[in-house]
Amino acid sequence: MSASQKGKRYPSEKTEFKDAATGATIWQMTNAPANHHNIYMTKTWFTADGKTIVFLSKRTGYWNLFKADVESGEMVQLTDFDTDIHTYSIGLLPDRRAYGVVGHRRLFTVDIDTLEETVLFDSGELPMSSAYHSPDGELIVTKVKDGEVFRIILVHTDGSGVRTVLETNHPLGVGYLLITPDKKHIIHHKKERQLWCVDIDGKNNRPLYGHESDIWITHPTCFGNDKVLFAEFPHAIKTVRITDGQVETIAEFNGWHMGIHPNGKKLVCDTTNPDTGIWEVDIATGERRLLCKSDSHFPKVESRDGPWLDLWAHPHPSYSPDGKMVIFNSCRDGKYTQLYIALVPE
Repeated sequence: MSASQKGKRYPSEKTEFKDAATGATIWQMTNAPANHHNIYMTKTWFTADGKTIVFLSKRTGYWNLFKADVESGEMVQLTDFDTDIHTYSIGLLPDRRAYGVVGHRRLFTVDIDTLEETVLFDSGELPMSSAYHSPDGELIVTKVKDGEVFRIILVHTDGSGVRTVLETNHPLGVGYLLITPDKKHIIHHKKERQLWCVDIDGKNNRPLYGHESDIWITHPTCFGNDKVLFAEFPHAIKTVRITDGQVETIAEFNGWHMGIHPNGKKLVCDTTNPDTGIWEVDIATGERRLLCKSDSHFPKVESRDGPWLDLWAHPHPSYSPDGKMVIFNSCRDGKYTQLYIALVPE
């Protein structure tokens, strides 16, 4: 049996260049011949001090967690599983524990400093996938599938308990999950078609917004306690209010995946079909500026069902805690997805 690679240190792969379209400074953080994947843009890659990022790399042959020092680029392997971590399950809690779902069965945490691992929830024979934590880090919401039934499950990150919030056999299933910052509601997404909301106690499950058409209702993220930001792709970025369903248009263009600035005044998003780059958008006015090109290679969508390149090639941009950096994926060489940081101009 080979020795564990957990804790292995890797030399910096960081390089710097200027974006050809805007002149923004870009740091390429990884360069190994393997795919890499950021933490989904509804969560943060960065530790609170902005000095460290956490991400997935397949350089070991499986999706494992790594951290990198933003300044030096030096990396440390955090896990050494011989089965994949689900790419949309990873996150970073405020207490510097990363988490994820490994083998579609075990929700675990790993301390990024001590590398101590803990299993918070084991779903047994039921497949588990995506996960999302409350901003205070006290709760993680995930889902398991039991035949035709999806169970939305809340897990306490201190290990004190697990409970099922909702069981649903809705024909569109359950996609993304979000917990509002005040921990009163869980948003659940229905296969690019509908947004739903359920109270944290499992009551009052109801639709927020959606329709049956080839226009996608997708990539929701919480915007404060009472609004959900989403893409009505490819036409507009919008919000819907949880209390009364009121919908507002933020900007009319093909914004796709959105991350909200820490001050709540702007967002960053990628684009596709066509990919015009990564944009910053003023939420109040809808005005936008190009931050940089994403140059992420993936094929044109010919129908609602694809073809899509593997999802880790999508840029999924998000801000650093101080809003001065935007981190994203790019498969610009058409072969491997690497991690990049764009410095945001003043």
